[in-house]
Amino acid sequence: MNIQKIGLPVALLAALIIGGLGGWWWYQAGRAETFSSKAVTFNYPVGYQKVAADSTATDHAETIVRLVNGNPLGVIELNHETGAIIGANIAKTNFLDFLESNAERALSSSYADFHKSSSKRLTIAGQAASRIDFSYEGKDKKTTLTATLLIIPKGNDAYYLYVQSSDKGLWQTTIDKIQSSIIIHS
Repeated sequence: MNIQKIGLPVALLAALIIGGLGGWWWYQAGRAETFSSKAVTFNYPVGYQKVAADSTATDHAETIVRLVNGNPLGVIELNHETGAIIGANIAKTNFLDFLESNAERALSSSYADFHKSSSKRLTIAGQAASRIDFSYEGKDKKTTLTATLLIIPKGNDAYYLYVQSSDKGLWQTTIDKIQSSIIIHS
């Protein structure tokens, strides 16, 4: 049996298998599911599962949805704070400035080894919003998590959309898909 005659078919088969797996991964990465409530709609990558919200949270915002991806770790959480403008009115400051300042203060005190990588203003669903990108050390003291907090004031209320992952690729795919699709209903 001639090894050269076997080598070409084996190489072609290997190329087809590798190409097929790559194509399947690309297809999966582009797929999306949709979360929708009476207040908010957004798309997110396939693989996240809805879980019960953390009942130990002590902030003033109500969790609308919490979605978790197990491997690699990823979390999407949407919260709503009713009457969030009250603090800004008392402080006589811009509503979004007030929300952003409070969020940055809370993030830096809540997460070990917190590092803000960027903060910018943008428009989401026709609303002025803020995006804070950051990283922090996980509870295991080994894992670095990458996260984004979108702050979206709407009327007298505020929506906080939090995305984190232990995998930067998953984090980037998730936040890009959500940010480009989010709709805040009237």
